[in-house]
Amino acid sequence: MNEQVKKRLTKADTVLIISLVALTVFLFLRPVIFASATGGYFTVTTPDGTTTHSLSDDGEFEVRSAGFTLRLTVKDGKVAVTDSDCPDGICKSTGDISRVGEAIVCVPAQVVIHIGEGGASDEDFIVG
Repeated sequence: MNEQVKKRLTKADTVLIISLVALTVFLFLRPVIFASATGGYFTVTTPDGTTTHSLSDDGEFEVRSAGFTLRLTVKDGKVAVTDSDCPDGICKSTGDISRVGEAIVCVPAQVVIHIGEGGASDEDFIVG
């Protein structure tokens, strides 16, 4: 009664194995495939309006809004709030941003700093 049964891979087994390998490769490469592009500019939006600045122009400047002053530093294609007199300072702890879609928000000062891609304006970015 000791019969050996030959086991073969069926088509369903082969499809399952290929699917699992493809899923594993996709999950491994996903951060590389879907990495956010580095932006070319950033917008600073306050209650007084929106200004656009290039990420390629290193420097510092101040933004005054709602009685507060934020110091923005642009360096190596990144922008950060390096100093602020707002009460909570969360905008300072956000750190550098450089990827399309990233933002720094200072609620007390009513300021939004948003990274856009490429050109001189971001028509898809609406504040209101």
